[in-house]
Amino acid sequence: MLSSETPRAGLFSLDETLRQNWPEDVQALAQFVEPILAALVELHAEGRFHGAVHPGALWFFPNGTWHAEHFRDAALDGPNAPDFSAHEYRAPETFLGTRDAFSDCYSFGALLCKLMSGRAPAPAYRRLAQVDALEAKDAPKWPPALVALANRCLCLEKSARFASAQELRFALSGILWALVFPSPEAEIRLQPEEMSNALDIIVVPDWNQPELFDASIVEDSEAACMRLEAVEENQVTEAPEVSEPTTVPVKPRPTLPSSTIRERLPNASVGRLYRVELLHLFGVHAVQVNTASIQLPEGFGLNYDADTGMLQGNPVRAGEFELEITYALNEAPADAPLLRHLVKLTVNPDPASLWLNKPSDPDGLYAKPDSAVATLLTPDLSAFAASLRGRSHAHEGKYRDDDFALHADTASGWHVFMAADGAGSAKFSRCGSRLACSVAMENIRQRLTAGNELEEALEKLGTHAPEPEGVEKLRCVAANFFTRAAYEAFSAIHKEAAEQKASLRDFATTFIVVLARRCQEGWFFAAFSIGDGGAGVFLSPDHVEVLTQADSGEHAGTTLFLTRAELFQRPDKLLTRTRAVFCKDFRFLAVMTDGVTDPIFPSDAAFESAEAWSGLQDRLASVADLAHPAPGLEETLLDWLKFPSPGNHDDRTLLLVLPNGTPAHE
Repeated sequence: MLSSETPRAGLFSLDETLRQNWPEDVQALAQFVEPILAALVELHAEGRFHGAVHPGALWFFPNGTWHAEHFRDAALDGPNAPDFSAHEYRAPETFLGTRDAFSDCYSFGALLCKLMSGRAPAPAYRRLAQVDALEAKDAPKWPPALVALANRCLCLEKSARFASAQELRFALSGILWALVFPSPEAEIRLQPEEMSNALDIIVVPDWNQPELFDASIVEDSEAACMRLEAVEENQVTEAPEVSEPTTVPVKPRPTLPSSTIRERLPNASVGRLYRVELLHLFGVHAVQVNTASIQLPEGFGLNYDADTGMLQGNPVRAGEFELEITYALNEAPADAPLLRHLVKLTVNPDPASLWLNKPSDPDGLYAKPDSAVATLLTPDLSAFAASLRGRSHAHEGKYRDDDFALHADTASGWHVFMAADGAGSAKFSRCGSRLACSVAMENIRQRLTAGNELEEALEKLGTHAPEPEGVEKLRCVAANFFTRAAYEAFSAIHKEAAEQKASLRDFATTFIVVLARRCQEGWFFAAFSIGDGGAGVFLSPDHVEVLTQADSGEHAGTTLFLTRAELFQRPDKLLTRTRAVFCKDFRFLAVMTDGVTDPIFPSDAAFESAEAWSGLQDRLASVADLAHPAPGLEETLLDWLKFPSPGNHDDRTLLLVLPNGTPAHE
């Protein structure tokens, strides 16, 4: 593909389209280039220019219909101006930063060269004085006049080219006219003033389908041919003293052959914006159509704008539909009945509707609700938790593997937040995640009484925010706090696996725990994690403190789990899993399983990016008032967790923690 533009979804490039249907004769070539040339004529009439009709500016729908809107957009000045990377399609003056109608005619000639010879011409800056870019041997099956027309377009000297797309269109019309109505006595050269947009009304007939060819056109044109036989190139003649028109009279067709109108519209999808120009159905005949409309079912979600000719909207029903188009031709009498044509439209269903939501067995072993919510309101914080079974599990009626826990010690001001994600491939991981949260929480709760070692460490540092050395001491104390709780959880899972005569792998789960406490000078946070997912404190649009680092497993898409016994055989390594930070204030704390982090933070760099966290805040603020948290926010979060994300269908758990008022514990 000769372009640096990024292909648009659902569209095909010129080369891809030609591979399916390369023009094999003049009729096919005329049908292919006429809409493009007509668009150039319109642009030039508006005083606008394209600059380079190269493959990057030509996109096609799967049915072969040309995407004219993108072509016109590419003709705009500024950042949407066409990409000139395809040098073979550029006139020499465009390299100096100028473009005009002459430049468009050059590029159109390059397109003809591609269609007739299978290759683009050599770039103009390489050809130097060479004028003819296409030789007869390069396009042996095409009429010499058509080859000559392409070479005139490709002249290096712009004054030797066609001055406008309209003039080029007249010349091409004359060639096609001569092919349809050849004159054995003399060559008829039609000048612009002697033609009336012949491409609008001439279609080279398929001689194998005589019913498509109106013989009366030949009879009507014979008189015109006789009048033009005496006209020779460069010969000055006096105007005939007759009142008959000098243009070639053509008898308009009363209708268009159905076989020349496409039978199908491009596919649509439920809930997705659909937009297509109705006249594209008529292909090369579009210029002959005066008005067109389409009958749509009531409540279909699409509507037709007769002023713009666009069929657009958001379909609400899936299925195969047959729609009726009515249209009138330019040459038809005003009182002539409208013509009719049936087209088909396939509306694909919304992918979300294809997902089933089978309830899990409430009486099964280690049964767990398919969703869960919780709220924790204290003088310092408002915490809301929501956990939702993922689409993949819901589709098969499996259990939710995620779990969470919240706790606050009102006497000391300590808050604890936990989340665990059971491995989807482990048959009892839903139990592993529940034990991890419940057992670890109970261990920490018992040790968060007044006078605990972490509290004492904070008191030794005084009332002011500690220096980095002081934060490191707190981190080490918190690490001992966390590793004990993690080991207790591991032991409980090990015991349960033994009772079930199962392996530890069957209970595999990740584990995240965060401690938070308000101090006189701000907030203290400490966190510990094994596995993926993550936790972080969002301070401002340009500052985030990440509290965890995701673990990678032995293979792509895997991670480490709390059930890995070797983790507890290296206490020194285990201690490094703890992080601690002080901050004066914060916007929110989030603890998440990978069902949330994967779609929101697609990389480790994104997870550490304040911009990405700011995006998360914006998404949450669009559904909830974060400045005034209140009970019920947990249900809002549960509904928000249903957000679509292609390829991300895992269980999702989010703990959102928001600060309240002034310090209550100093």
